[in-house]
Amino acid sequence: MTKRELNSAAHKLRKLNAMKKELENQIAELEGTLKAEMTATGTDELNGSDWRVSWHEIETSRFDVTAFKNENPGVYSMYQKVSTTRRFLIA
Repeated sequence: MTKRELNSAAHKLRKLNAMKKELENQIAELEGTLKAEMTATGTDELNGSDWRVSWHEIETSRFDVTAFKNENPGVYSMYQKVSTTRRFLIA
């Protein structure tokens, strides 16, 4: 790619990321509105003509790694695995 094409791609990506952030904010606001209505009416489902929204409580169990590490540091280190990842950023 030429320098001009790279600049164009980077600028377009920045613009799209800004649009994405704005859309995420709008989505969060609308979700908040629906959740507030569900809380106010004491329901976990809302229905419309062509849509349904549900907001159910879900209980999960997770392994407490921090507690296990504190109580069993030797065993923890035996099974610890290092991984490498790459992070893409644009500023």
